[in-house]
Amino acid sequence: MEGRTHVCLICGNAKSTHPDFVYHRFPKENQRCNLWKSIVSIPRITEMTVEKLRRNYQICSRHFSPKHYMTGHFKSKLMHDAYPDQNLQSTGMSA
Repeated sequence: MEGRTHVCLICGNAKSTHPDFVYHRFPKENQRCNLWKSIVSIPRITEMTVEKLRRNYQICSRHFSPKHYMTGHFKSKLMHDAYPDQNLQSTGMSA
């Protein structure tokens, strides 16, 4: 992932300006990936494959509740059943 730009699909926060945020890729499993797509509700990603979403898009830690992180890993490692549930209003970056 070296050289990859980390930018949140929902809010547009970038790793370069928000280094304290963690950027999470979409889940590998189709069912969970589709859940995330429906939650973020961004029309341009509706028909994208899991592979394309994982390769090109991330969601920052600002959009996950603390309950979705493994104990001792706050803002680091998401639990397997985690999903975005915070600050889901798009800033226009994702339109």
